[in-house]
Amino acid sequence: MSERSERTMDTAEPLARGGRMDSPTEAFVAHRNLLFTVAYEMLAHRG
Repeated sequence: MSERSERTMDTAEPLARGGRMDSPTEAFVAHRNLLFTVAYEMLAHRG
């Protein structure tokens, strides 16, 4: 399993144990891939 998919599974772990995420965490998880892409693009084009 790749490191990235392990990190994704770690995020979902509290839900598997019956926990709930707060609203900001839900928003982050919902847009996580987009945020990663934006950050990557910004940093990749520096220099």
